[in-house]
Order: sequence, then structure tokens, then C-alpha cells
Amino acid sequence: RAVLPALCHLRDEAPNQSNHPALIVRVWDLVAGGRALPPLPFGPDDKIEHDRVLSLSDERFVVIWERFFEAVTLLDRVAGRAIYFSRDAAVLPYHETASPLRALWHAWFAPQGRLPLHGACVGRGGDVLLLTAPGGNGKSTTALLALQAGFDYLSDDWCLLAPREPAAYSLFSTAKLRPENLHRFPGLAGRIHNHDKLAEEKATFFLRGDFGSQLHAGGRLRAIVVPRVSGEADTRIERGTSALAWHALMEVTLRGVAGSGRELFGLLGEVARCAPVYRLHLGHDLAQIPRALDKILHDERARQA
Repeated sequence: RAVLPALCHLRDEAPNQSNHPALIVRVWDLVAGGRALPPLPFGPDDKIEHDRVLSLSDERFVVIWERFFEAVTLLDRVAGRAIYFSRDAAVLPYHETASPLRALWHAWFAPQGRLPLHGACVGRGGDVLLLTAPGGNGKSTTALLALQAGFDYLSDDWCLLAPREPAAYSLFSTAKLRPENLHRFPGLAGRIHNHDKLAEEKATFFLRGDFGSQLHAGGRLRAIVVPRVSGEADTRIERGTSALAWHALMEVTLRGVAGSGRELFGLLGEVARCAPVYRLHLGHDLAQIPRALDKILHDERARQA
């Protein structure tokens, strides 16, 4: 109940029984499951880097201990088997239930040249834009405005980027919004999942039931868009550089992926260089923002044709 709501939009309703899954994940907690993990063979003096237990991790095995909410991820990359264990799923923080198992997705996908990163993805007709910026720059607001305007929606917070294709894929069917921005989306007010915790958490929405037809599994990456709140009346677009994209991606992704290692830096560089970059100066007139995204999509389709 804690981790599946954010993932169930990707459920295969008609699985082919002859195909074996590449990765099987077993998820449970102590309170409901009644069984704890055996003690892991590491001590307080063992080196832990970005929550990855280095003494127990190598090219095949990854062990991640997220101490803040007492969750352990174990991955065998060769066998395609993983465990995600928490002491009590009922007390997992909202960002873990809205974007669950991020550490596992990074450990599994990074060796394949694919990277879970902090960014929104919206688009039309199989083409998508990656929106990335530090918090407070309007990324989630821009993604939700696009959702309201009928765009395809992959994410507002975390997505999976494959820079060598280049393509973007959905991971979670959720959205998060700062409470002070809720007045801009009155249609979402009745769909807040964590209404009782808005004093300390962002408002969280599970979108599958209300916007299921707009939730898409993936698309071709046409451009990277770095939004910023300009304080001006009108929204403006200007071309950016891969350096702009890299700094935006690095600032927000590095802090959010437990267990990440050196491979993160190289993959972020590939992402920053894999598509044209735009700076989006967000104005007060919110109706202009989806139109600006449409213009970027139109221009890039014409340029790349």
C-alpha cells in the first residue's frame, strides 16, 4: 500500500507468461510482515557514501541503508533480484511514498546508461520536454499547468532519462506542490493525499485515477528546459547551453539519489548534452506557460525534421 500507488500506472495488465522479468523486487516491512532482515555484516566504522555501504557493495551487489527512515535496499545485478525493507511502511516520509525505491532504480538502471533524475517531463504526441531546476523555480507548477492544458504527463519530480536514445520514461504517477501554490490549481484541492501534513510537507497527488489518459510511459526527448520565475508579466524563451542544464541537473539530482556513485557525474553530463537546452523565464500570466512549451516542441520538431 505504501509503494504501489505511485507505480501502478505502469502495471502490465496482460503480461506475457513466457517472458521472464529482468528484475524481481521483494518489498516488505517488519510491522506488517512480521519478519526482520538478518543483521547486515557492517559496523559503525564502515564507510558509507551517499547511503551506500561500500564494504558490502561492488559491481554486482549493492547495499543501501537510508538511515533517515530506516530502509534497506539490497540488489544483485547479475541475478536480477532485489529486496526493499523498511521497519514500518506507515511512517515512510511522503517523498518516499510519492517517489518510491529511487535508490534501487538508480542502482539498477545506471549501469545500463539510464538515469533516474530530478525533473518533470511533459509533452505531446510522443515527444517530451525535460524540465529541471532547483526547488522554487516553478518546475512543478509548469508541469501541472501543462497537465491542465492537455499535455502528456510523465512526471513532475522524478523521471528516467536514457540520453543515448535520447528518451525519457515515467517512473511515478504523482505530483507534489508547495502549499502556497495550491490556489493556482483549485481543481486539485480535493485530491490531496496528505491533507493533514501540509504544515511540514508538500501537497502530494496520485494522478492515475483523474488523469489516467494523460499519463504516458515514455517519449522521445526533444529538449531540456530550465525554468525560473522571472517576476515579469510575460513568459519568455531563450536558448541555453549544456552547462546550464548540467548545473541544474547536478544541483537537484545529487542530493536526491541515495546510493549514487561516480557514475552519476558521467551520466548527468550525457543527459545535459543529449538535447537542445532552453531557459524558460516564467511570467505572471500563467496561461502563457503551456503555450511557450508548445512553441519549444514545435520549433524542435521543425529543426530536427
